[in-house]
Amino acid sequence: MSKGLRRAEEIDQSPDRSFKDEIEEQVAEYGTNPELLEDVDFVTTMPALKLLLAFVEGRLQEDLRAKGHHAKGGAEAHRLDMFRVGRLPSAPNAMTLSTTFSWSMHNFRSSGPTTANDMSYDVALQGVISGQDVPAPGTKRVREMFNPAHYRIVKYEVGGFKIAVRTKSYLIMSSIDSTAVDRPGMGVAAMICNIRDAGMLWDAKLKTRYAEMLFGEVGMLCRGVLSREIVADVQEVTRKDLELDRPSLREEAEGLVGKVIGLLARVKELVSCEGCKGRPLWLQYADAEFRLISPKFPDDIEMLYANPTEENMAKLREFGYVD
Repeated sequence: MSKGLRRAEEIDQSPDRSFKDEIEEQVAEYGTNPELLEDVDFVTTMPALKLLLAFVEGRLQEDLRAKGHHAKGGAEAHRLDMFRVGRLPSAPNAMTLSTTFSWSMHNFRSSGPTTANDMSYDVALQGVISGQDVPAPGTKRVREMFNPAHYRIVKYEVGGFKIAVRTKSYLIMSSIDSTAVDRPGMGVAAMICNIRDAGMLWDAKLKTRYAEMLFGEVGMLCRGVLSREIVADVQEVTRKDLELDRPSLREEAEGLVGKVIGLLARVKELVSCEGCKGRPLWLQYADAEFRLISPKFPDDIEMLYANPTEENMAKLREFGYVD
Protein backbone atom coordinates (compact mmCIF):
# COMPACT_ATOMS: atom_id res chain seq x y z
CA MET A 1 0.00 0.00 0.00
CA SER A 2 1.35 3.45 -0.96
CA LYS A 3 1.11 6.67 0.95
CA GLY A 4 -0.95 9.54 -0.42
CA LEU A 5 -1.29 13.19 0.45
CA ARG A 6 -3.78 14.01 3.17
CA ARG A 7 -4.92 17.59 2.68
CA ALA A 8 -5.41 20.01 5.54
CA GLU A 9 -9.06 20.65 6.42
CA GLU A 10 -10.52 23.50 4.38
CA ILE A 11 -11.82 26.46 6.33
CA ASP A 12 -15.53 27.29 6.06
CA GLN A 13 -15.14 31.08 5.87
CA SER A 14 -12.46 33.08 4.05
CA PRO A 15 -12.19 36.22 1.87
CA ASP A 16 -13.10 34.13 -1.19
CA ARG A 17 -15.54 31.75 0.48
CA SER A 18 -18.80 32.58 2.25
CA PHE A 19 -20.30 29.97 4.56
CA LYS A 20 -23.61 31.87 4.66
CA ASP A 21 -23.97 31.85 0.86
CA GLU A 22 -22.84 28.22 0.55
CA ILE A 23 -25.25 26.83 3.13
CA GLU A 24 -28.16 28.84 1.69
CA GLU A 25 -27.42 27.54 -1.82
CA GLN A 26 -26.98 23.95 -0.67
CA VAL A 27 -30.26 23.89 1.23
CA ALA A 28 -32.13 25.59 -1.64
CA GLU A 29 -30.64 23.38 -4.37
CA TYR A 30 -30.50 19.97 -2.73
CA GLY A 31 -32.73 20.18 0.33
CA THR A 32 -36.04 18.34 0.13
CA ASN A 33 -37.43 20.55 2.89
CA PRO A 34 -37.18 24.33 2.21
CA GLU A 35 -37.96 25.03 5.89
CA LEU A 36 -35.10 22.82 7.07
CA LEU A 37 -33.33 25.54 9.08
CA GLU A 38 -36.26 27.66 10.26
CA ASP A 39 -36.48 26.16 13.75
CA VAL A 40 -32.82 25.39 14.48
CA ASP A 41 -30.72 27.04 17.20
CA PHE A 42 -27.24 26.41 15.73
CA VAL A 43 -25.94 25.96 12.18
CA THR A 44 -22.35 24.77 12.01
CA THR A 45 -19.98 22.27 10.37
CA MET A 46 -18.23 19.09 11.43
CA PRO A 47 -14.72 20.67 11.39
CA ALA A 48 -16.04 23.36 13.78
CA LEU A 49 -17.44 20.74 16.16
CA LYS A 50 -14.18 18.78 16.08
CA LEU A 51 -12.33 21.95 17.00
CA LEU A 52 -14.68 22.58 19.92
CA LEU A 53 -14.37 18.95 21.05
CA ALA A 54 -10.58 19.36 21.10
CA PHE A 55 -11.02 22.52 23.18
CA VAL A 56 -13.35 21.06 25.85
CA GLU A 57 -11.12 17.98 26.06
CA GLY A 58 -7.97 20.11 26.45
CA ARG A 59 -6.11 18.70 23.43
CA LEU A 60 -6.28 22.00 21.53
CA GLN A 61 -4.72 24.00 24.38
CA GLU A 62 -1.92 21.47 24.89
CA ASP A 63 -1.02 21.45 21.20
CA LEU A 64 -1.10 25.24 20.76
CA ARG A 65 0.94 25.69 23.93
CA ALA A 66 3.56 23.28 22.53
CA LYS A 67 3.61 25.22 19.26
CA GLY A 68 4.36 28.49 21.05
CA HIS A 69 1.01 30.24 20.74
CA HIS A 70 0.59 30.87 24.49
CA ALA A 71 2.16 33.61 26.61
CA LYS A 72 5.58 32.54 27.85
CA GLY A 73 8.70 34.27 29.12
CA GLY A 74 7.27 37.77 28.72
CA ALA A 75 5.99 37.13 25.18
CA GLU A 76 2.33 37.82 24.41
CA ALA A 77 -0.05 35.07 23.37
CA HIS A 78 -1.08 34.81 19.73
CA ARG A 79 -4.67 35.74 19.01
CA LEU A 80 -6.24 33.26 16.62
CA ASP A 81 -9.63 34.00 15.03
CA MET A 82 -10.97 30.44 14.86
CA PHE A 83 -14.68 30.94 14.12
CA ARG A 84 -16.92 33.43 12.35
CA VAL A 85 -20.17 33.88 14.27
CA GLY A 86 -23.13 34.98 12.16
CA ARG A 87 -26.76 34.68 11.16
CA LEU A 88 -28.72 33.18 8.26
CA PRO A 89 -31.82 34.64 6.60
CA SER A 90 -33.33 31.13 6.39
CA ALA A 91 -32.60 30.49 10.09
CA PRO A 92 -33.71 33.67 11.88
CA ASN A 93 -33.34 32.20 15.38
CA ALA A 94 -30.06 30.39 14.77
CA MET A 95 -26.44 31.25 15.36
CA THR A 96 -23.96 30.10 12.71
CA LEU A 97 -20.45 29.01 13.58
CA SER A 98 -18.00 28.48 10.70
CA THR A 99 -14.25 27.86 10.89
CA THR A 100 -11.74 30.54 9.88
CA PHE A 101 -8.77 28.54 11.18
CA SER A 102 -7.63 25.05 10.20
CA TRP A 103 -6.09 23.20 13.13
CA SER A 104 -4.36 19.86 13.08
CA MET A 105 -1.89 18.19 15.39
CA HIS A 106 0.11 17.36 12.26
CA ASN A 107 0.78 21.05 11.54
CA PHE A 108 4.36 22.14 11.95
CA ARG A 109 5.36 24.47 14.78
CA SER A 110 4.59 27.96 13.52
CA SER A 111 2.90 31.22 14.43
CA GLY A 112 -0.21 30.28 12.44
CA PRO A 113 -1.92 27.41 10.64
CA THR A 114 0.11 25.75 7.91
CA THR A 115 -1.08 24.60 4.52
CA ALA A 116 1.51 21.82 4.35
CA ASN A 117 0.14 18.42 3.37
CA ASP A 118 1.25 15.32 5.20
CA MET A 119 1.57 11.78 3.96
CA SER A 120 -0.83 9.08 5.05
CA TYR A 121 -1.99 5.59 4.14
CA ASP A 122 -5.58 6.66 4.90
CA VAL A 123 -6.28 7.77 1.33
CA ALA A 124 -5.19 4.36 -0.04
CA LEU A 125 -7.45 2.53 2.43
CA GLN A 126 -10.38 4.70 1.38
CA GLY A 127 -9.72 3.68 -2.22
CA VAL A 128 -9.53 -0.03 -1.39
CA ILE A 129 -12.71 -0.27 0.65
CA SER A 130 -14.73 2.00 -1.66
CA GLY A 131 -13.66 0.32 -4.92
CA GLN A 132 -11.78 3.36 -6.20
CA ASP A 133 -8.30 3.57 -7.62
CA VAL A 134 -5.42 3.32 -5.16
CA PRO A 135 -2.75 6.06 -5.45
CA ALA A 136 0.01 4.75 -7.69
CA PRO A 137 3.67 4.81 -6.64
CA GLY A 138 5.49 7.94 -7.72
CA THR A 139 6.10 11.51 -6.63
CA LYS A 140 3.89 13.27 -4.11
CA ARG A 141 1.99 15.10 -6.83
CA VAL A 142 0.69 11.92 -8.48
CA ARG A 143 -0.04 10.03 -5.30
CA GLU A 144 -2.78 12.30 -4.07
CA MET A 145 -6.27 10.86 -4.14
CA PHE A 146 -8.98 13.25 -5.27
CA ASN A 147 -11.91 11.62 -3.56
CA PRO A 148 -15.37 12.98 -4.32
CA ALA A 149 -16.70 14.56 -1.13
CA HIS A 150 -20.44 14.47 -0.53
CA TYR A 151 -21.90 17.07 1.80
CA ARG A 152 -24.91 16.32 3.91
CA ILE A 153 -26.77 18.46 6.42
CA VAL A 154 -27.58 16.48 9.54
CA LYS A 155 -30.26 17.89 11.82
CA TYR A 156 -30.87 16.63 15.34
CA GLU A 157 -31.78 17.74 18.85
CA VAL A 158 -29.27 17.62 21.69
CA GLY A 159 -29.35 19.24 25.12
CA GLY A 160 -32.66 20.94 24.35
CA PHE A 161 -31.25 22.66 21.25
CA LYS A 162 -31.85 21.87 17.59
CA ILE A 163 -28.62 21.83 15.63
CA ALA A 164 -27.90 21.54 11.89
CA VAL A 165 -24.42 20.30 10.95
CA ARG A 166 -22.88 20.26 7.49
CA THR A 167 -20.63 17.22 7.32
CA LYS A 168 -18.48 15.78 4.55
CA SER A 169 -18.93 12.09 3.75
CA TYR A 170 -16.31 10.17 1.80
CA LEU A 171 -17.73 6.73 2.55
CA ILE A 172 -21.23 5.59 3.42
CA MET A 173 -22.46 2.25 4.68
CA SER A 174 -23.52 -0.01 1.81
CA SER A 175 -27.19 -0.98 1.66
CA ILE A 176 -26.48 -4.69 2.16
CA ASP A 177 -24.77 -3.91 5.48
CA SER A 178 -27.10 -1.14 6.65
CA THR A 179 -28.66 -3.40 9.29
CA ALA A 180 -25.34 -3.30 11.18
CA VAL A 181 -25.84 0.39 12.00
CA ASP A 182 -28.70 2.39 13.51
CA ARG A 183 -29.98 3.89 10.23
CA PRO A 184 -29.36 3.32 6.51
CA GLY A 185 -26.85 5.63 4.83
CA MET A 186 -24.72 6.38 7.88
CA GLY A 187 -21.11 7.42 7.31
CA VAL A 188 -17.99 5.27 7.68
CA ALA A 189 -14.73 6.72 9.08
CA ALA A 190 -11.67 5.03 7.52
CA MET A 191 -8.16 5.20 8.98
CA ILE A 192 -4.88 3.29 9.11
CA CYS A 193 -2.76 2.36 12.13
CA ASN A 194 0.53 0.55 12.63
CA ILE A 195 0.27 -3.04 13.84
CA ARG A 196 1.88 -2.13 17.16
CA ASP A 197 -0.98 0.36 17.74
CA ALA A 198 -3.78 -2.07 16.89
CA GLY A 199 -5.09 -2.06 20.47
CA MET A 200 -5.01 1.73 20.79
CA LEU A 201 -8.48 2.07 19.26
CA TRP A 202 -9.74 1.55 22.80
CA ASP A 203 -7.39 4.09 24.40
CA ALA A 204 -8.29 7.35 26.16
CA LYS A 205 -9.15 9.02 22.84
CA LEU A 206 -12.01 6.61 22.17
CA LYS A 207 -14.61 8.80 23.87
CA THR A 208 -13.61 11.69 21.56
CA ARG A 209 -13.87 9.45 18.49
CA TYR A 210 -17.28 8.29 19.66
CA ALA A 211 -18.44 11.88 20.26
CA GLU A 212 -17.35 12.74 16.69
CA MET A 213 -19.37 9.76 15.46
CA LEU A 214 -22.44 11.09 17.28
CA PHE A 215 -22.03 14.61 15.89
CA GLY A 216 -21.31 13.49 12.31
CA GLU A 217 -23.83 10.63 11.94
CA VAL A 218 -21.01 8.08 11.55
CA GLY A 219 -22.10 4.50 12.17
CA MET A 220 -18.84 2.56 11.77
CA LEU A 221 -15.08 2.88 12.17
CA CYS A 222 -13.04 0.95 9.58
CA ARG A 223 -9.42 0.72 10.69
CA GLY A 224 -6.74 -0.94 8.60
CA VAL A 225 -3.89 -2.50 10.60
CA LEU A 226 -0.68 -2.04 8.63
CA SER A 227 2.41 -4.23 8.80
CA ARG A 228 5.28 -3.26 6.49
CA GLU A 229 2.99 -1.54 3.98
CA ILE A 230 0.63 -4.53 3.92
CA VAL A 231 -2.85 -4.48 5.47
CA ALA A 232 -2.63 -7.37 7.94
CA ASP A 233 -6.07 -6.91 9.48
CA VAL A 234 -9.16 -4.72 9.24
CA GLN A 235 -11.01 -3.62 12.37
CA GLU A 236 -14.65 -2.87 11.63
CA VAL A 237 -16.55 -1.66 14.69
CA THR A 238 -19.97 -0.04 14.94
CA ARG A 239 -21.28 2.13 17.74
CA LYS A 240 -22.99 -0.90 19.28
CA ASP A 241 -19.72 -2.86 19.19
CA LEU A 242 -17.90 -0.06 21.00
CA GLU A 243 -20.66 0.23 23.60
CA LEU A 244 -20.47 -3.52 24.26
CA ASP A 245 -16.68 -3.31 24.66
CA ARG A 246 -16.93 -0.33 27.03
CA PRO A 247 -20.39 0.11 28.62
CA SER A 248 -19.53 3.56 30.01
CA LEU A 249 -18.41 4.90 26.62
CA ARG A 250 -21.67 6.51 25.52
CA GLU A 251 -22.06 8.32 28.83
CA GLU A 252 -18.45 9.59 28.63
CA ALA A 253 -18.92 10.77 25.03
CA GLU A 254 -22.23 12.45 25.85
CA GLY A 255 -20.38 14.34 28.60
CA LEU A 256 -18.08 15.83 25.94
CA VAL A 257 -21.05 16.55 23.66
CA GLY A 258 -22.78 18.32 26.56
CA LYS A 259 -19.74 20.53 27.17
CA VAL A 260 -19.67 21.54 23.50
CA ILE A 261 -23.38 22.35 23.49
CA GLY A 262 -22.95 24.31 26.74
CA LEU A 263 -20.18 26.37 25.12
CA LEU A 264 -22.35 27.01 22.05
CA ALA A 265 -25.25 28.06 24.28
CA ARG A 266 -23.01 30.52 26.14
CA VAL A 267 -21.80 32.03 22.85
CA LYS A 268 -25.37 32.32 21.58
CA GLU A 269 -26.37 34.09 24.78
CA LEU A 270 -23.61 36.66 24.27
CA VAL A 271 -24.46 37.07 20.58
CA SER A 272 -28.04 37.94 21.59
CA CYS A 273 -26.89 40.90 23.72
CA GLU A 274 -27.74 44.40 22.43
CA GLY A 275 -24.11 45.34 21.90
CA CYS A 276 -23.55 42.35 19.59
CA LYS A 277 -26.69 42.52 17.45
CA GLY A 278 -26.01 43.25 13.80
CA ARG A 279 -22.24 43.32 14.23
CA PRO A 280 -19.70 41.01 12.56
CA LEU A 281 -18.39 38.69 15.28
CA TRP A 282 -15.58 36.19 15.65
CA LEU A 283 -14.75 33.63 18.32
CA GLN A 284 -11.09 34.20 19.06
CA TYR A 285 -8.64 31.90 20.86
CA ALA A 286 -6.14 33.63 23.12
CA ASP A 287 -4.01 31.88 25.75
CA ALA A 288 -6.27 28.84 26.33
CA GLU A 289 -9.51 30.84 26.31
CA PHE A 290 -12.19 31.72 23.79
CA ARG A 291 -13.55 35.25 23.61
CA LEU A 292 -16.15 36.90 21.40
CA ILE A 293 -14.74 39.86 19.48
CA SER A 294 -15.87 42.46 16.95
CA PRO A 295 -13.44 44.70 15.03
CA LYS A 296 -13.21 48.42 15.75
CA PHE A 297 -14.88 50.52 13.05
CA PRO A 298 -14.55 54.15 11.91
CA ASP A 299 -16.76 56.67 13.70
CA ASP A 300 -19.22 56.97 10.82
CA ILE A 301 -19.82 53.21 10.85
CA GLU A 302 -20.21 53.23 14.62
CA MET A 303 -22.86 55.93 14.27
CA LEU A 304 -24.85 53.68 11.94
CA TYR A 305 -24.65 50.88 14.51
CA ALA A 306 -25.75 53.25 17.27
CA ASN A 307 -28.93 54.08 15.33
CA PRO A 308 -30.00 50.73 13.78
CA THR A 309 -32.84 51.93 11.53
CA GLU A 310 -33.70 49.98 8.40
CA GLU A 311 -31.92 52.56 6.25
CA ASN A 312 -28.77 52.46 8.38
CA MET A 313 -28.72 48.64 8.46
CA ALA A 314 -29.11 48.58 4.67
CA LYS A 315 -26.04 50.85 4.40
CA LEU A 316 -24.08 48.55 6.72
CA ARG A 317 -25.03 45.53 4.59
CA GLU A 318 -23.98 47.41 1.49
CA PHE A 319 -20.58 48.13 3.05
CA GLY A 320 -20.26 44.47 4.15
CA TYR A 321 -20.38 45.15 7.91
CA VAL A 322 -23.37 42.91 8.74
CA ASP A 323 -24.57 39.53 7.54
